[in-house]
Parts: sequence; C-alpha cells; structure tokens
Amino acid sequence: MWPRLHEVLLAKLRGANVLDFSRAAVDGSHIRASKGAPRRDEVLLTGAEPAANTT
Repeated sequence: MWPRLHEVLLAKLRGANVLDFSRAAVDGSHIRASKGAPRRDEVLLTGAEPAANTT
C-alpha cells in the first residue's frame, strides 16, 4: 500500500508543479550491495605486515 500511496502523492505533486529538487540529497545506504561485504581472505593489507597486538 505505501509504495502505491507514495507513487500517487508524487504524481499529484508533479502535476501541481510544487516539487523543488534544488536542495535535494540522495542516499543509497538502503540499497543492498550486490557482491556483499568482502570476506576476511579478500581484504587487502595496506602495510608490509599486520600490526602487533598491543593488548
């Protein structure tokens, strides 16, 4: 129901020419990563060796 309501509301706002995208922000954080998080063995090290444990 909500996606359809959202679609109808946007259509009405567009038709009334009241949408203002001059100050809009886009956030893609809700989009699922298609490849997922890297596995431990896929992470590239940035140094010659891992840092020593200090605890």
